[in-house]
Amino acid sequence: MAAPGEFTKRAFLNGRIGFEQAEGVLSMVNARTERAREAASRFLRGTAVGGAVVAAKERGMMLAAAIEAWLDFPEDDVRPMDAEEIATICSELEASLRAASEEAVIGRILREGLSVAIVGRPNVGKSRLLNALLREERAIVADEPGTTRDLVSEVANIRGIPVRLVDSAGMRECADRVEALGVERARNLLTEADIVLAVLDGARELCSEDVRIIGATDVKRSIVVLNKSDLRAAFSDDEAVAVAGGRPWLRVSARTGAGVEALEDAIEAVATSGLLLEGGDQGGMSRRRIECMMRAARSFHDAEVGARSGQPLDMLSIDLRAALDALGELTGDTATEEVIDLLFSEFCVGK
Repeated sequence: MAAPGEFTKRAFLNGRIGFEQAEGVLSMVNARTERAREAASRFLRGTAVGGAVVAAKERGMMLAAAIEAWLDFPEDDVRPMDAEEIATICSELEASLRAASEEAVIGRILREGLSVAIVGRPNVGKSRLLNALLREERAIVADEPGTTRDLVSEVANIRGIPVRLVDSAGMRECADRVEALGVERARNLLTEADIVLAVLDGARELCSEDVRIIGATDVKRSIVVLNKSDLRAAFSDDEAVAVAGGRPWLRVSARTGAGVEALEDAIEAVATSGLLLEGGDQGGMSRRRIECMMRAARSFHDAEVGARSGQPLDMLSIDLRAALDALGELTGDTATEEVIDLLFSEFCVGK
């Protein structure tokens, strides 16, 4: 039986396709939405991240070669590189790689999807909000507190992104053992989910538990949702801004659907901002590639700073070599066997 990704791996090892195209095949196979398929198609055509990486590598190699030529053959008629010229080139390379890494983050999310947790006190409308985002009655909705006792999850297509929505038990102190287990799982979601929707009852005054729940979320990965906008608001926009503490916030009515599309826009904005990569698990192949791009960008930045501060050329050459090594991992030129195996292990059998 063929091993996972064996046919694509053979094409790569025989020079028929590059690393970028191999990942494009993987992205196309795993695409779950039309937007994900379009992104994978750009990978396969070489018009996505790979074009910027190859261009950066070629320009970086020319810069490194010019510097090393002057270092190795100072007695020959080799024009020394001007520090400002080196700094400008490195700055442009850093900017192009950071832009490419942002596009790569979006591509990873389109392929792998993300998890969005819906948390809050009992009876703030979490289950109804889940149903509103799904456009179907998936979760049981009732007026009695504690109706949802365990996690309820379903996958939705939000702006072309596969999103696993997770409804949770209302967070409160409770004596019931089963409900307490559900509350504990809900608290774990605050750190485990990619994005957290902290839901408040916009028709009731804020309480200390609302503030604690919002405070337990990551500012960069959370959205404050003031539900029940179809009812009279219990607090002003200024109060909402204060309690959100720098997080995006909006008013929604899960009952009528008002504001749900704006909430989907907010989820997409957080998902594609690049912030989800920070501090994340770098175990997947896509995440390793993004890390390589960021590592190369940092090395070009170090070279730029060094050039502007008057560092000798041999020191700048070290930073440039580090950047080129990172880019070589992206193109497959310096990729280790472990990295190559990791890419193709993510394929299904054969392919």
